[in-house]
Amino acid sequence: SQGNPQPAMALEAVNSAIDDTKRTAEIVRRIRSMFKHHVEHKTALGIGTLIDEVVKLTTGEAALRKIALQVEVSPAAQRVIGDSIQLQQCVLNLVMNAFDAIAEANSARRAVIVKVAPEKTGWVGVSVSDSGAGIAPAVASRLFEPFVTTKKDGMGLGLLVTRSIVEGHGGRLWATPNPDQGTTFTFTLPVADRKRVGASRRA
Repeated sequence: SQGNPQPAMALEAVNSAIDDTKRTAEIVRRIRSMFKHHVEHKTALGIGTLIDEVVKLTTGEAALRKIALQVEVSPAAQRVIGDSIQLQQCVLNLVMNAFDAIAEANSARRAVIVKVAPEKTGWVGVSVSDSGAGIAPAVASRLFEPFVTTKKDGMGLGLLVTRSIVEGHGGRLWATPNPDQGTTFTFTLPVADRKRVGASRRA
């Protein structure tokens, strides 16, 4: 409004910041509710769409760090049952951890891949792979314990929260070393068939 040479771009940036702030506030509110044992908002949702939202949140960070962020969603992946805000937080935690792993390792290959595919009957798997240095064996067995972290400035709570959310959805979370370089974190979610949806609504 004060002579900006690109008002449309400025308006888009401001609106994007407002949307991100609202989304962040909702994430904080839901996470607080989770630990206060409030009722969750689980519905049938498309995990691919949810991941697209996380990509929108992290595209700028990926560009700053010169990291290629790729998403691969299998056509066979079904809708899942879950709380969209909590699950966004899970994916966001894992993606940001992957960014940090690449940055701390100063890897020449800088790529993070998010995949969605059927895991087994009735379940969908979501995985986040990085091209970092990998996880030291001494830490690997304790990754999901509170205050255990591989980051210089980490608090060691992100993976604990992520695992709590995943297990609250009936799934599980684990980490595996990549054959070539880096680590893959995978978690599972229940498929949103009619029986599961009905049970969730009754709950």
